[in-house]
Amino acid sequence: MSENDTKRFDENDAPLAGDALLQAMRQDLRELFGVVQRLDRRVQGLDAKVQALDAKVDARLRDTTPMWEVVVSRLDVIIAGQEGHGRP
Repeated sequence: MSENDTKRFDENDAPLAGDALLQAMRQDLRELFGVVQRLDRRVQGLDAKVQALDAKVDARLRDTTPMWEVVVSRLDVIIAGQEGHGRP
């Protein structure tokens, strides 16, 4: 770890005690709460996008399922026909 990785205290940094410490902690908690609120809004936005995509995928699956069932059925007929021609 280098010196630039952490904040170094100098002579201008006075130790906090009493009301000053409480005020500093209160300000830090407010800032942290703001960050949490912003993250929560982003997560909610991402959740809404995922739900919308999930609905589209489900709808597309319902739309294409009958088509694929027909394809599989036709392939079964073709395979059965080929197997019938291969026998003497």
